[in-house]
Amino acid sequence: MMKDNIIDFDSRKKSKAQPKPLSMDGPQRIMEALGDYIASLPQNGLMAEAAQLVSELTGRAILYSTIAASASAVITNAGLNPDNFELDSDSFGRYLRVEITGNDADLNDHENLWNGPWYDWEDGETDYRVATTVIFSSQGIGQLGIDLLRIAEEDTHWQMYNEGKWYEGPPEDVFDFLTAQREYMWDDEDDDDEWESPIDSMILSPGTVTALHNAGIHTIDELKGMADEQLLRLKGIGKARVAEIREALEYED
Repeated sequence: MMKDNIIDFDSRKKSKAQPKPLSMDGPQRIMEALGDYIASLPQNGLMAEAAQLVSELTGRAILYSTIAASASAVITNAGLNPDNFELDSDSFGRYLRVEITGNDADLNDHENLWNGPWYDWEDGETDYRVATTVIFSSQGIGQLGIDLLRIAEEDTHWQMYNEGKWYEGPPEDVFDFLTAQREYMWDDEDDDDEWESPIDSMILSPGTVTALHNAGIHTIDELKGMADEQLLRLKGIGKARVAEIREALEYED
């Protein structure tokens, strides 16, 4: 789960995601036609498995068109050109794996934040990103949140756009953090080996992980055995990062 010291949620509330319903009129008609086609094929165990897989992937692909259209509208409303933005392919792959939760899920929940496709544009020394948050239900109907962000080459934080203004947002490494955490959640590691896992699997900011690696600390077991005084002697580790490490260890425990 994302930690409050990694992303400033108060600033995000000022530049809040723009929630939009996922229109199901067109997608529903396409899915009904797909169902009719599948029903016309041979009916056996092999085809049943194939039909389920095709339906799931087709449903996500169809809903993606709705997400892309909504992202395009947000870009246009901000006075930018959607033609300049390109889909981040890795984020699309993760979108295909987003779990079905339900319409009562919170768009601002740390675990859901920016789990949908991202769209990027590099304009000189400034990078723009449209990051989407998607909530799916078993019927496919859900919620969609869209955030427009930008960051200049020397900036330490992203800026977030809302109603014609840019507000300070999360740290520059927030997307690296989210990506690492989601890839770890999908990892099939045995929970019994938890304390032998690398520190990369912990809920730590990338800067903290780098400082620990530079100090020769690579596993949770090593980190668990260190006192605060030992951690403070490490280059790049101050009191704030010690507190972050302790909180992450409590989460792992």
